[in-house]
Amino acid sequence: MTDEARWPTTPPSIDERKWLGFLLGKHPIRGITAPPLPDGAIQTQFVGSCGAEAFAEATTFCSKLRDAARTYHDGLQASTKVLDFGMGWGRLYRVMLNHVSPTCLIGADIDPMCVELCTEAMPYGTFVQNAISAPLQFPDGALDIVYAYSVFSHLAPEVAHGWLVDFRRVLRSGGLVVFTTLKPAHLGVWRHQLSSGVPDFSTCLERVGFDHDAWSERAQRGEALYLPIGGGDLRDSTFYGETVIAEPGAAKLAAESGLEMRVFEEGPDLPQSFVVFQRPEASSPGGA
Repeated sequence: MTDEARWPTTPPSIDERKWLGFLLGKHPIRGITAPPLPDGAIQTQFVGSCGAEAFAEATTFCSKLRDAARTYHDGLQASTKVLDFGMGWGRLYRVMLNHVSPTCLIGADIDPMCVELCTEAMPYGTFVQNAISAPLQFPDGALDIVYAYSVFSHLAPEVAHGWLVDFRRVLRSGGLVVFTTLKPAHLGVWRHQLSSGVPDFSTCLERVGFDHDAWSERAQRGEALYLPIGGGDLRDSTFYGETVIAEPGAAKLAAESGLEMRVFEEGPDLPQSFVVFQRPEASSPGGA
């Protein structure tokens, strides 16, 4: 077996700065080889940045995920069963390899190119293609954590709800859903795009009758705000666009999905809101 195809049974669990250096090819770790990165243009296509800048967001999110796992679950262990939902080219998957064995870390995406990219770069991992809408092809109670970075910031509300209901199904009792979504401040971006006549966006905003103040009130009343702009390729406007969810909307979405909201943060450390839902603990063999 080549070095590139090997990965330790026990994750390195080293300092995050050193791990980031390892992923960027600047800090060797004896016995393992950093998974090769895709071309910078591909990185930017999916996440808007590349290299250290792209990994900075990923590292922050994964650090917050680890904190949530310690607070609300059993922590993040090598054997924790984790799903990276919407893994793209695998930037968060690479960060998580510092803490979770690839035998327990699954990546899923609707884009077959992403599955191919990740499989070639990390042959020791598991990567699968999922459909546009639920369900996942996992048995009930198979996972401890499902995370999705910058996925629910794009999904139509009814599609997001379907996925969350299915995440509840595949999670064990007490399992976590950790994700991000666009902050209410993004309504200011839409207002600027509309007033400035930004191509495609202004047309779409006019079509849905966007009004900044009225939509702000809708968000605070618990409504998920969806702009069906599409994303090209597989990501058509029937399910993919831009989605703003304020805290009342997140709480409503959790309740409607049979989950409990544990965290909703709009802090400055991430460009999107950080959200944690939890599957309720089973009260009895036949309970939730």
